[in-house]
Amino acid sequence: MTVLLLLGLAQAQTTQEPCLPASGMVQPLGADQYKVDKDLVSAWTTDLDKAESLADTYWHRGSDGQRDGFRVRRIRCGSPLDEVGLRNGDVVHSINGQAVTGTTDVFWVWRKVRKADTLTVAVSHRDGTQQTLSYLLE
Repeated sequence: MTVLLLLGLAQAQTTQEPCLPASGMVQPLGADQYKVDKDLVSAWTTDLDKAESLADTYWHRGSDGQRDGFRVRRIRCGSPLDEVGLRNGDVVHSINGQAVTGTTDVFWVWRKVRKADTLTVAVSHRDGTQQTLSYLLE
């Protein structure tokens, strides 16, 4: 459930609070592609309290009633999550091809992400569209 937070990946917009300044550690490379500084990923994957402050997550159930990922919400504009392509209300279904439908999945992904050079995140948006985001970690 908190793997997205651990990765430091997501985005949202809010009109209630001013945007935070950009970290400078994320660069868009093209449509759905980003370069993310590994130091940013490391910072958010080693401090769980810090990671959990980035957004709220909760399990999402598909039309069949089964868990099919987790939804993210309350991501502050300008936060590290805001810089990398997801929106409030998005449902994360898989990371690097691994479904994230339970706590065991989340911990498996978390362990792998800490050593990864690339990530792909499959999401569905609130409007029902599907998207795969790609990240180069350098």
